Amino acid sequence: MSLPIISADERLAEPRGIKGCIFGGSGIGKTSLLWTLDPATTLFMDLEAGDLAIEGWQGDTIRPRTWAECRDFAVFIGGPNPALRDDQPYGPAHYAAVCEQFGDPAALERYETIFIDSITVAGRLCFGWCKGQPEAFSEKTGKPDVRGAQPSVVCGYHLHSPLGDCIQSPAGQCMRRGFLYLVAIMDWYSRKVLSWRLSNSMEADFCVEALKEAIAKYGKPEIMNSDQGSQFTGFEWTQALRDADIKISMDGKGCWVDNRMIERLWRSLKYECIYMNAFETGSLARTGIGKWLTYYNAERPHST
Repeated sequence: MSLPIISADERLAEPRGIKGCIFGGSGIGKTSLLWTLDPATTLFMDLEAGDLAIEGWQGDTIRPRTWAECRDFAVFIGGPNPALRDDQPYGPAHYAAVCEQFGDPAALERYETIFIDSITVAGRLCFGWCKGQPEAFSEKTGKPDVRGAQPSVVCGYHLHSPLGDCIQSPAGQCMRRGFLYLVAIMDWYSRKVLSWRLSNSMEADFCVEALKEAIAKYGKPEIMNSDQGSQFTGFEWTQALRDADIKISMDGKGCWVDNRMIERLWRSLKYECIYMNAFETGSLARTGIGKWLTYYNAERPHST
């Protein structure tokens, strides 16, 4: 078997679509834009169940009414993700089951455009489905847990990442030009930073590496608490915790106080290290932050 190299000509010849999202208030004519599309090559996914604005449009329509149906149509249209396991949605097994139900996906080849109305309704269906899952109910009371799919029961370790700061405000700049992303594992009782990682991407790998280092050095905690960032709600992070038999806890509505310790760390790090140095490169930032965290753990006085 030869190396599966894709030549430049093959890559440039691949068909490429355009993805767009239309925003605006109710009643301004977003759905009516369907009239501008060729009905012979457009498939309308009608989630609103209200198509008066395009009554008389001659194109084909599908009407999913549940989140499970939305997922089935999505994998049927987009194909499977080979990186997922067979027990995960959008994986090869899910795709095979949907193809058995709907038939040959080649039937979609005649459509050049898929018009979805609307993503808002799809989001509502998704949240409605999530609220019915076992993780959305308190293990203690059996009542719905309004703080999120994972209960926030802070003790043991507390984890947080300043990704929101780095993305949304200048306070998150770790370098003079550009951004780096920092994750730290903190012991809730002693406030000690057990491990940390710096990354130039927002993938979950560096978070999992920090977690495994903390466990290897200090043993596993009973509970791991984090915010609900994509790194901590994704499969890699949650599976690493389940493999280690660690209870998962996540901040949610009404639990802002759970963040106070790690937010104090970020504030001190920024004002005592990052802002004062304005690191030029990632290696300089890593060295400088490492020195400050050593000082934080061993020498710096703490107010609590």
